[in-house]
Formats: sequence, structure tokens, C-alpha cells
Amino acid sequence: MASIPSIVLLVLILTVGKSAVGLVVETIGDLPSPRKLTAAVYDGMDSVYILGGSTENVSALNEIIKFDLSTNTSSLFGTLPGPVSHGAAVMDSTGNIFYFGGDNSSADGNGTIFKVTIVGGELQGVEEFPSLLDHPGVGLTGHFIGDSIYIFGGGLDPNVTDNITRFNPTDLEDNTVVGALPFPLTRATSVAINETVHIFGGEDNQYGIPITSNKIIQFSTTTGEVGLLAGELPVGVESAVAVHAGGSVFVIGGFVGGSGNWPHQRVAEINMDTNVIQEICPTEESELIPEEASGVYSARYNRIYIFGGFTETFQSAVLSIDTNNLIRDTCPDDSDDDISGALTLQLTSTIMVFLVFVFQGGFL
Repeated sequence: MASIPSIVLLVLILTVGKSAVGLVVETIGDLPSPRKLTAAVYDGMDSVYILGGSTENVSALNEIIKFDLSTNTSSLFGTLPGPVSHGAAVMDSTGNIFYFGGDNSSADGNGTIFKVTIVGGELQGVEEFPSLLDHPGVGLTGHFIGDSIYIFGGGLDPNVTDNITRFNPTDLEDNTVVGALPFPLTRATSVAINETVHIFGGEDNQYGIPITSNKIIQFSTTTGEVGLLAGELPVGVESAVAVHAGGSVFVIGGFVGGSGNWPHQRVAEINMDTNVIQEICPTEESELIPEEASGVYSARYNRIYIFGGFTETFQSAVLSIDTNNLIRDTCPDDSDDDISGALTLQLTSTIMVFLVFVFQGGFL
């Protein structure tokens, strides 16, 4: 019969060693090689295109990778005229991809634009339009809405912009600044819902020093109005992934308090009807959520897909979250936010198991 101390310790194991039930992050495929700071666009059917990125030796890539959602396999789809990393990619209504900016994209440090023409799922060509941005083309976020492309913020400290720039995709020289964010912002993530763009987190440079933001900015492409949502992210994150799934936006991964820190291991869910914000924790069995990844949501497969990124090393894994199986428990107050916290939790569980073994006379 188990002793009272061993029963108490067993309860502690079940309480301390088990993370909150929330979502399962699983590996379903791989990119050809590890990379972070890619840009991903989804064609609405079976194909995701992952552009550029940087490798462990800090060199940028010129690859266009196609990931097939029907088979969970990746292949080289084509190449860009030059290596790029940390830019933004959008797909227009005809299926063409526009890549804006990125490290190493032009000699003057400002953003080159690449147009990738795709017809019937086949690559037809890539055009280059150099230096159409007036600031370093990194940390951008953007969307195609109506008949225009909108690019938000971007830059490198201290040269970070608050510009909202609209481009005509049929004539990229036809571009104009149509508004300003509440503050200079880079490394943000965003989603477009109807005619409104919602921008989450990022690096806020309004005081001349980089501060990780927890703000949510909204921009209406119909009225031009810019404002802050009343709610805020539970914690500021940079270089996260944001996707719109059903009636919610999920802000996933990223890092807190500067690049190189442990990736954030909580997911913020924002109900876009009520503006209620809650956190969801991955299950204990989940893969680690990376920072500086790219991602998309597929309504066809009811899944969120995350490509590459960085955890303890550069990642090649393609991760997936089944949005049909989300259990919306909030994270416990004492749950840690990063990988080191997760490792501490596992170590605590191991120690508890050892103590139970000892209390039950395991060495006698």
C-alpha cells in the first residue's frame, strides 16, 4: 500500500508535471534545409510558397519552396534573382506573388521588389523592381486587398518607419504613402480581414530605442483610419506568426524582449467579434514553437502551418496545428513562457518521480 508521502508526491507530479491542455503542435513535414525569416503565401488550395530566408551561417537564400498540403512534401519551385530574408510576401487575385524587401535585397539596403508570375501552378518568370521602398526593407508586413498591395512599417533600428504604403500591382512605380502607424514599427505580424488589416506586436521605435510591443493596430483600407485596439496582447512579441482562422486571430511564437531570447511558447487567441483575448498553451507532447518563422492557415484542411524558424537551432520542420481540436483552456498563472521554462517543468517532473521512488523504498 502506498504511503501518505508517496500519494502526496504523486499528486504533485500530476499537478506540476502536466502542462495546460490547449493545442497540439506537431511536425508534418520538412523544408529542404533549416532556415528562418522566410515569407509564406497560400494559394487557397494545396500549395504554399515559402520565399527566401536565412541560414545558420547568416547567408540569405534565393529559393522559392513549394509545400504541398495534400502530401505534406516540399520541393524547389524556383529561384529569385537575389537572396532575400526578413521581407514580406503577398499574393494577388491572379495568383502572382510579390516579395518586398529583405536583407541583401539591394545594394543600397532598401527593398527590392520581386514579382513571381505563376500560371496554372507553373512558374512563368520572376521580375525585379529595385529600391522602391525608402527605408531598409526588413521587418515588413503586407497584404493584397481590393486591387492594391499595402506594406506596413519595417526597417532597421534606428531607421524604422511608420509608413503605410500602397502599391499598384500592375504598375509598381505607382505607389504612395497613404497613412502612418501610431509609431515606427518593424518585425510585426498581421492579418487582413475583409478591408481591415490588423497588426500585432513588433518592435516599437517611437522613443528612439527598440521596445517589444504588445499593441494591436487596425487600419481600414476603405476609410484610411488607423487606431489601436482597446485590448492588448498578453505579452509583447516580435517576429511572430499571425493567422485568421474562423472568428479568431492566433498570434503564434515570436520572441519576447529581443532576438535570441527563447521563443514564446504561448499562443494568443483574439476573438475578432468580441475583442476578447486569451492565451492557449501547447500540450506537453507538442513540438516547440519557433520564433522568426512564417505561417499560413488553410480553411480547406482546417490547419495552421508553420515553416522553419528558430528554437535552440535553425529549423527545417513544417509544424501544424489542427484547429478542429483546440481546447481553449487558459494557461496556468505559474506556467513559464519559454523553452527554458518548459525544460524546467520537465526537470521538476523527473525530480518528483525520483522522490516518489525514494519514499516508496526504491533504494531499500
